[in-house]
Amino acid sequence: MKPSGFTYELRVNNAGEYIDVRGNKVNLNANDLWKYGETTGTRYSQSELDKMVPGGVHMVPIYFGNQVEIKVQEKIMIYAHAMLHASLPPGNKIFR
Repeated sequence: MKPSGFTYELRVNNAGEYIDVRGNKVNLNANDLWKYGETTGTRYSQSELDKMVPGGVHMVPIYFGNQVEIKVQEKIMIYAHAMLHASLPPGNKIFR
């Protein structure tokens, strides 16, 4: 079986106006979604999370499984967000 890991959400720590990865302004409340991702290891250091956006983000694991399962779950989350909000999450550059 492939390595295990998890699908995660990155959520902003503070409310404010942010610039998304496509260069657009977006207003977010504290704890709003910034990005979906998946990892089989340590994806970001605390320093990277603190600097990702002004005020930083925190990682919330949302699904645990093997490498295939977590990649599928990441796609489900990104596509569902796009369907509900007519855009990708602010921190996701592309559909994966």
